[in-house]
Amino acid sequence: TALAGGEIVIRAFLSFTGTPSGVETITITPVNAASIYDVAGNAMAASQTTGAKTASDQLLPTITSVSLAANNSTIAVTLSESVYNTNGGSGALEASDFAFSISGGTATLSSATPSGLSPNGNVYTLDIDLSGTPNGAEVLTVNPVDDSIYDSAGNEASTSQSNNTVTLNDQAGPTISSVSLASNNSSISVTFSEAVYNTNGGSGALEAADFSFSIVGGTATLSSATPSSISPNGNVYTLGISLSGSVNGNEVLTVNPVDDSIYDSEGNEASTSQSNNTATLNDDKFPVITSVSLAANNSTLAVTFSEAVYNATGGSGALEVSDFIFSITLGTATLSSTAPTSISISGNVYTLGIGLSGNPDGDEVLVVNPVDDSIYDAAGNEASTSQSNNTVELNEKIVPIISSVALASDN
Repeated sequence: TALAGGEIVIRAFLSFTGTPSGVETITITPVNAASIYDVAGNAMAASQTTGAKTASDQLLPTITSVSLAANNSTIAVTLSESVYNTNGGSGALEASDFAFSISGGTATLSSATPSGLSPNGNVYTLDIDLSGTPNGAEVLTVNPVDDSIYDSAGNEASTSQSNNTVTLNDQAGPTISSVSLASNNSSISVTFSEAVYNTNGGSGALEAADFSFSIVGGTATLSSATPSSISPNGNVYTLGISLSGSVNGNEVLTVNPVDDSIYDSEGNEASTSQSNNTATLNDDKFPVITSVSLAANNSTLAVTFSEAVYNATGGSGALEVSDFIFSITLGTATLSSTAPTSISISGNVYTLGIGLSGNPDGDEVLVVNPVDDSIYDAAGNEASTSQSNNTVELNEKIVPIISSVALASDN
């Protein structure tokens, strides 16, 4: 650009590697004494210089690090330089100049805005309001709000930062994630959500005394509320169950940690009240014949079972005549077939047809039993082939006859 008096202004375009932070100095000198001339051919002296010029600060303020409190209540955010909440180099930062977000885990944010702010130089400690208990899988991110944080040169902090995330500390106690009962009710396998110990220092193998059983419903009871044995395999603990009495399948078994007994590696204690910790005991009580009732004419026998029964172990299949067997002792009548001649079902009552030979004299004792491998309850328990409450005396059906006559001598 030509100026009055013949002076010339030359605009030089600079190329930087990186972003100027305002501390860089720039000087311009001729390459040598034979590089720049005026119109008359006079060379510019190589010793000349424009003097040092300072580059303008164009470097944005950034988050250089974050540090989380052990109890997850605050996060200390360190910025790369002094910052303000106006672009004129004034105004102290406020909590509303930052925004939180969270991903993963179980805890959530009660508010995306910090509930408080405490400055110390370039370090800003922000209060975190959480909902729920962190399980250590939550990733917390902090960013500047748009148009909120500036350096003294007016450069605005980006709303997308690095060095601005932290994983929350686990404060959730270990939990029972599932239980699995042995088919014979002898043990229950308890799976925990994480590795557990019987001290809060992250050491000590669990013992049977660290668990407690309780039972409701049914007929069986616990011989002891403490497991009879323990076998660990990773996070799975198989506990022995001591029962008293026969199980009818209505018993609900609950397992819980004993107070001050089970901890995770962070020292968080397992609650004595859990979910996913109950199992219904398997019915080990065999179906039995509770009563029999004979028709007056000896043609049928109604057999009542203690529960619903099937002719397959999977809880399916209606009973058939071949699932029963008759026997008879004493008297004069005999069986034409040991298998019932017919079957009629009404709930748990099975009315069986009886095939007889001869007329009963009332001394016959009829016995009915399940055939081996033929009758089961819903749990797959097989009815015994030797029952009680399964006998009946046949009704006497011999027609009275004249056995002799005797004529008086006087007619």
